[in-house]
Amino acid sequence: MALMAADSKSGLNLYVRGRWVTIFRIGIALCAMMRQYNWTEFGLVYSASSAGISNCYYLEQDLESALTNFPTTLALVYVRIVPTTISNFSDVLDELSQRARIVITCFEEDAQKWKFVLQAKAKGMSTPEYVYIFPDVDNIGYGIGDSRLWDNKTALQDSKEAIEALQYALIVRF
Repeated sequence: MALMAADSKSGLNLYVRGRWVTIFRIGIALCAMMRQYNWTEFGLVYSASSAGISNCYYLEQDLESALTNFPTTLALVYVRIVPTTISNFSDVLDELSQRARIVITCFEEDAQKWKFVLQAKAKGMSTPEYVYIFPDVDNIGYGIGDSRLWDNKTALQDSKEAIEALQYALIVRF
């Protein structure tokens, strides 16, 4: 069960597995992970909720706040907000390929995640040159239900292509 509560400092708290996890702390953890791998620039692609401000919005806000703790080592070089109804990521991926190789994503639905990675693969962007990071709080923090991305049997019908598309993705659970 996940409970959400507003917090004036970090935007949103998530109560998961008996503890409060702030989106700001997730931002710090993501920045620390990128620093550990000596990654210096990254992009962010996230979906905008049709119901207003979404958890992905809070992730963007608190990730930018977390960056102040890493001023000389990390830079957010690309941010793109996409509608929840997006079905074609071609333009987003074209822009992204010119600006970033490390990409943090936040999508409200698994279908968006699958479309994004499969279209990245189709564009030749599922290679060792790119890393896609999907932060996930027990699969319930970002509005996608309580199933795991890789358990989606519909998306995995062409499992070879799907597995290849996710080869350079990190699904980070908190």
